[in-house]
Amino acid sequence: MLQFYLSMVETSDERNLISDLYTKYEQKMYATAFGVLHNAHSAEDAVHEAFLKIIKNIHKLTFESEKKTAALVSIIVKNIALDMLKKDKRSEIVEELDESIEDESAYAEYKKVEETAAFDVINKLPDELRQTIIMRYVLDIDAETVADSMGISTVTVYARIRKARKIMRSALEKDYGISKY
Repeated sequence: MLQFYLSMVETSDERNLISDLYTKYEQKMYATAFGVLHNAHSAEDAVHEAFLKIIKNIHKLTFESEKKTAALVSIIVKNIALDMLKKDKRSEIVEELDESIEDESAYAEYKKVEETAAFDVINKLPDELRQTIIMRYVLDIDAETVADSMGISTVTVYARIRKARKIMRSALEKDYGISKY
């Protein structure tokens, strides 16, 4: 599996980083996921999804110290495992509601456009705001851990989030006509 992840990154520094992360933390990540899911196959899927998420966001994450890195990868895999549990529960509910939804594809298309617009706006944010938003909302890391990993206070994290939201709200309204944010 490591070879697969290594094939997804571009530089030798990124390959070394992914290799180190996999070697040092894969078993810990599996144990964390298994603790949440209580299923070996699902835990493996969660670890896989976590590595894909790390690789996808590798340029946005910082791996300064071993302690912070261990916390970061554990949080990522735990949140993915929790999302998998929620998704399983939601899918049971959705199956019951499926018959009552008339045009599901139109709704899905609208949600996709909305999501794409949000990510476009996030990518245009200044680096410090973008990194804070990605860690807090895309990677679903709590504010305290974001503060620790960025070397700033929790108050600063919340201030950056407020500022980013204000910028995003304005851009989504102006550029995309989306005003619910």
